[in-house]
Parts: sequence; structure tokens; C-alpha cells
Amino acid sequence: MSSPPFEAFRIQDLPVELGRDILEIAARTHHRNALNLALVSRQISEWIRPVIYEMVTLGSSDAILFIRTMDSTPASFFARNVRVLCLTVSTRPADAFRILQTCTGVTSLACWVDFHRVAPRVPFQVPLAQLPLRRLSVEIGQFMELPLPHCLWLTTLTHLNLIFWVRHGSIEVPGLELFPSLTHLSISLRGSDVDETSLIGLLSAGRFLRILCIVLDEHEYEHIGDRDTTVIDPRIVYMPRSDNVPDWEAPYRGQPDTWFHAEEAVAEQMANYRSRSMFLFLSFVFSSVASLH
Repeated sequence: MSSPPFEAFRIQDLPVELGRDILEIAARTHHRNALNLALVSRQISEWIRPVIYEMVTLGSSDAILFIRTMDSTPASFFARNVRVLCLTVSTRPADAFRILQTCTGVTSLACWVDFHRVAPRVPFQVPLAQLPLRRLSVEIGQFMELPLPHCLWLTTLTHLNLIFWVRHGSIEVPGLELFPSLTHLSISLRGSDVDETSLIGLLSAGRFLRILCIVLDEHEYEHIGDRDTTVIDPRIVYMPRSDNVPDWEAPYRGQPDTWFHAEEAVAEQMANYRSRSMFLFLSFVFSSVASLH
């Protein structure tokens, strides 16, 4: 007896909550799906538009289009829905300032805009300081200009990536002691010597750091990337530089990023460190016992 032919069902036949969940999952899986789904109907568009704007990556041309949408949409929409925001180096400072003023609910921010290239400088510090951030990636000089004691995210920031655009003789990050929730610190260097004394200083200032990740260009990583950091501190790990934007977007898309690989490396180093410490301890105990006889 042949089985009955497959009978398709309409999305409207599902319970509303289930249908919405299915569409939101499809939208998050592929950005193109989201854009197409938003055109199906007004109801589906109302469900999908917030998903489209959960993660926003902008350059110079994208920022202009985004601002046009901002001008025709209530500001509360962006404050409520934009959570992951990446402003690339090509974004104009004035545009970045407007976007930061509007997207006030951002919890993960990559702000790679060169605010120093304009005169007078755009006061980026004010909107950035008022965001409820948990993750931040920013250039070291601009980080140092922030009013850290007055930043809304002082107690909530867990992941901080500081980018050194120019060569520095030593790695210094003032203010780390102000962040009680900071567990992950990443330093992205360009042509800089890695000063191990500075690394120890960073770990001392960031009292709750579990990972100190040093990101290097490929040719520099080849020279020192396999250095045994457990002799300094097993929380230190060297990583090669990845493509910035895909790496920033990866966790939202359910993919591994630099932090993921750094956590794996540190976990392995910690396990090796504990094994080595236990071996040395047992060797000391046995030698002490032997000396008594």
C-alpha cells in the first residue's frame, strides 16, 4: 500500500509563537534569508526587522544607508534592537557619532573609527561611555581618552580588545584595576615587541583576568607564537590575527572566534601547568622522604 503524498502546510497553520520562532531562526541563520523574509508580509516583516538589526556592521557607504533608515524610523527601534555593532575604520567619525547616540542598547561594540583624523575631534567619548557594554574592541589611544570612572559599562565589561595601530615600545593599559568583571583582555599589536614584564603588569592590574590574549601579525606570530608562556603565566596566549569583521561577527553566527581558540589554548596550558606543578610537588615530597632515611 503506497503512502499518501506529502501534503505541504502553510506557515499560517502553525501556532503564532511557533511560526515566529521558525522564521527568526531562519533569519539568524543567513542574513539573506532575513532580508527576503521581511518582504513576505507586513506581519512577518514586524517579526524579522528586529532580527535584521540585532547585529549591524557598517562601513562608509553602509553607514549612510543606515542613517537614512534611522531618519525614517523611531529612534526607540534601534535603541531596543541593535545589540552587536561594528563600526569599521572606513566609517566617517560624524556618522559613527550619530549611530552611537541612537543605538543606546548595544552590548557588544567594535569601534574602529579613527576619530583623531578630524579637527575638531568628534566627542565620541560621551555616547560610547553611556552604552551597557559587555564586550568592547577599540584603539588604545581612544580607550585612554574615555572617562573610565564614569562609564556605564565599568562593572559589566567582560571582554576588552585593545588595538595598537602604531608601534609601541611597551604595552601599558591604564585603568584595568577599575574593571571588576573583566575576565578576557586582548591586545592586538602591529610591529610591536612583546615585553613580558608588561604582560605580568597587565595580569596584576586586571585582577580577575582569566585570559590575556596577544594578537600578532602572521609573520610575527611565526617567530614567537609557540613560546611557552606557562613559565610566565598560563593565562597568556599568543594568537595570529584574523580578518577583523568576520571574527567579530562569528559568535553571533554561532562560529568560533579568536576568543574561542584562546580559551581552548589557555585551558590546555592550565592543565599542563597543573600537571607540571603536581609532578614537581610529588618529586619534592619523595626526595624529602628519601632524605629522612
